[in-house]
Amino acid sequence: MKTIVSKAVFVFLCVAGAIVQASPLLIFATFSQEAVAQNTPTSERASKEDVAHLFSTLKLDTMMQLTMKAAADQVKTNLPAILKEQDMELPQEQINSLMDEVYRGYPLREVLDAMVPVYEKHLSKADIHNIEAFYQTPTGQKMLNEMPEMSKDAMQAANPIMKKWMTEVMQRIKTRAEAMAQQRPPQPKPGTSPKPE
Repeated sequence: MKTIVSKAVFVFLCVAGAIVQASPLLIFATFSQEAVAQNTPTSERASKEDVAHLFSTLKLDTMMQLTMKAAADQVKTNLPAILKEQDMELPQEQINSLMDEVYRGYPLREVLDAMVPVYEKHLSKADIHNIEAFYQTPTGQKMLNEMPEMSKDAMQAANPIMKKWMTEVMQRIKTRAEAMAQQRPPQPKPGTSPKPE
């Protein structure tokens, strides 16, 4: 049963991680059509410095921290009920402690650094200039200022769907783990050797 519980926690951590990993893509998807339309194929590629400036303009580090916190809070809220539905239990204090540790230990700087070459590969200097120009407009500023609350509200809106999905995932994991446990041959007792066939 402990193995099943650890798998359940692992799945939730993966989901939380996936949400955080996706947050830059969600922000990236909000770029204006005008900024995208101004792309010129022959433009000079973006440099590391260009991308770092874009990340700063987008407040990407803050956005990712807030998304990770919201994901951790959602796991704290959802996991006890989902485990209970699967006849499993993990004390709320342990869940809270685990998620706080995950949140504190998230390698934000390393993740952002790893993303830089991706942005360099796909964006030109002109693209970055156009994106930053959009975010200097009143609409762009509003988007940046509202994005943390929008992300939080979006996660809350999706929460019932995610909870239902995770319940189904947990049931499949539990069923598979039980089937695997039944298929495993019995282990010999310590100090005895298996009988020859």
